Amino acid sequence: MKERTREKFMHISVATIATALFKRGLRHQVIQGVRPIGWKGRNMVGPAFTLRYMPAREDRNQIDVFRNPEHLQRVAIETCPEGHVLVMDSRKQAEAASAGDILITRLMKRGGAGVVTDGGFRDAATIAGLDIPAYHTRPSSPTNLTNNEAIAINEPIGCGDAPVFPGDVLVGDADNVIVVPSEIADEIADECIEMTAFEDFVAERVGQGGNDHRPLSLHKGRKTVPLTRHGSRPRTARISTTGSSKMSVDTARQPGGTVLHHFRWSFIITALGLLLGAVVGWNATGTIRGTLMIFFFICAVLAVLEISLSFDNAIVNANKLKSMTPKWQRRFLTWGILIAVFGMRIVFPLAIVALAAQIGPWQALMLALAEPGEYARIMHGAHLSIAAFGGAFLMMVGLSFFFDREKDEHWVRWIEARMANAAGIRGFEIMIVLVLILVFASLQATADDSDVFFGSAIWGLLTFLVVEVLGGVARQFECCA
Repeated sequence: MKERTREKFMHISVATIATALFKRGLRHQVIQGVRPIGWKGRNMVGPAFTLRYMPAREDRNQIDVFRNPEHLQRVAIETCPEGHVLVMDSRKQAEAASAGDILITRLMKRGGAGVVTDGGFRDAATIAGLDIPAYHTRPSSPTNLTNNEAIAINEPIGCGDAPVFPGDVLVGDADNVIVVPSEIADEIADECIEMTAFEDFVAERVGQGGNDHRPLSLHKGRKTVPLTRHGSRPRTARISTTGSSKMSVDTARQPGGTVLHHFRWSFIITALGLLLGAVVGWNATGTIRGTLMIFFFICAVLAVLEISLSFDNAIVNANKLKSMTPKWQRRFLTWGILIAVFGMRIVFPLAIVALAAQIGPWQALMLALAEPGEYARIMHGAHLSIAAFGGAFLMMVGLSFFFDREKDEHWVRWIEARMANAAGIRGFEIMIVLVLILVFASLQATADDSDVFFGSAIWGLLTFLVVEVLGGVARQFECCA
């Protein structure tokens, strides 16, 4: 299972997945009757590793069989791969335990992602306190030998009337557990993350008193399938069936759903920016012609250029946003815009001028407003270090996009496919950037320029790596929260 697929399933409800599978004709993928033991506050996600029990025969299941290290119940615990979910077929019988707290603790220590049985666990109160998701029907104190004999490992089983094949993806939430066939796990995750975002949007609108509470439905071709989530009323969303699953909401028909409504602040800020440009132009030239032809025109051209280049950024951002939860999507779009617009466009250039001219930030701002020629001279003098820093940083951004083992959509396949295959070589893209830094540093006209280029480029590389580390920490914190 791809890591990005795992991350998406961590934030999707079983109800939403059940709807997506229902659309594909899969109606019996929910494991019936099981409930979480001590809900951990996070989804259980992992490929299935199976254990099948059969009715116990007394002469084969005396207490001394537990001394045998090859007993299949023990073998299943010891061979379940890290990150997998151990799924037990106990024939929906909870008269005897499927396992107890000691074995579940051992599974947890070995890195198991969870455990599910359509029977019962003994020592359930202790299991509830373990940091591993566990699902069963009810507590059961008798030892498993009473009714169960472990007979087979990692073969197709039935668990709670759901078919489970080894490698299928198990997703469990606070309500239930569902089995996603491994062959369609990626596309189900992609579709469901969009369904979840839409459902959260509708729920928010309804909570604010909007009229988005009208019945909604999932359209696949000409068929309409009700969509329910957590027992709520049906809702409607259109899911395209061509290419990757995409969701389109007919917001134009909703009150305030026009383009002007959604982008009103963008238009307002753009107008204010052009107006402020005109004010600065008037203060600098004192003529209407100078205001319109120089500052107002320059601001308009820069606005068009910025919007055009933003489409390129949107492609990269969309690739990141699609794997985020709705909460982090909102944070990314809020904080990210603030950092991109005010941080990189305003604060960063002012900081460069302040450092280069050894003046304060306020003086740098006044210099930009009152003496644009001197401001431009200082910026031009720092061009080499800016280019080196930004070049190294952006090259790492680009290479991290292409050197991705999970990247399966390519523009130029014969190049990008090879780059994706090379992603398994640790540090390969960093080596490429370091080699290019050395090459371009050696091509500088003077030794001083070479030192400036090298140092700035290294800082750009380090900044990218620090951002990646912080992003990884944030993702880990989110998954464990």
